[in-house]
Amino acid sequence: MEKEIVGYELINIEYKEVAKEITLLSWPTDDILKTNGYFNSIERLKRAGVLDLWFEPVYKEEEFKVGDWIIELWDETPYMGRTFQITSIQKDVYYYNRPNEGKTTAKHLRKATKEEIEDSLIEEAKKKGFITGVKFIAVRDTIRGEYKMINGTDCDFYSKEKGKIGDLFNYVLKTDTLYNYGSGRFVVYEKGKWARLLSVTPDITINSYKGEFSDWGVRFGCAKIAKKTFVELYRIIKMFEKDDCLVHDNSNRVLESVTIGKGTFTKNQIKEIAEYYLNK
Repeated sequence: MEKEIVGYELINIEYKEVAKEITLLSWPTDDILKTNGYFNSIERLKRAGVLDLWFEPVYKEEEFKVGDWIIELWDETPYMGRTFQITSIQKDVYYYNRPNEGKTTAKHLRKATKEEIEDSLIEEAKKKGFITGVKFIAVRDTIRGEYKMINGTDCDFYSKEKGKIGDLFNYVLKTDTLYNYGSGRFVVYEKGKWARLLSVTPDITINSYKGEFSDWGVRFGCAKIAKKTFVELYRIIKMFEKDDCLVHDNSNRVLESVTIGKGTFTKNQIKEIAEYYLNK
């Protein structure tokens, strides 16, 4: 996808007088010959063989928004030609998800094609370990919802779909979704969120003790905690997070951490441990 050229800007002021003699026409005050007003001047400079030597193209700046996939065009960075996704915009500066978070202006970007986005996501998926035969838990279900309401208040949780990576990926631009076709059709990536590999044991340390996982539960030093404890806490956290699963009592309850014995577990640590056992 080539960017549209809207003019040519003089590189060195030393060439200005000679360039004006070649064109024999009026000259812009900003030294930019726009294609919609200086076409004849551009053609004369082109025939003289100096347009590409004395001028550099000026491209039409695209309008970008958060979530757009872009290609870096600035050759002064190691990321030229690579595909990224815009994460935020501040005035005329675009921030995106490259290492250490990059930033640039529209002058150095263009929108990526569907094929470029797909290639980039597939490459990233393989770097993350989504290779043929690996089992994972999908970003979301493609067949059924995650929650089922009972009597309008209680929740019966469906497990998320489990899949096995195959060789075929497919990217849908409209929804920013990457599917994989292995043991079925599963969502590997969607809107910045990746599926979770099932083969990865959680790496969690509590009070300087690294968790040792077994079929019964987790051990942190001398402390042993049954897996069912984390599964039940996980269910409670889920209920707090899903408003329509709660009977509100106006207490604005928020569950961020839980202390078990002498160890305090964050909400995310409890989720990670519980999901590990639920999806083994």
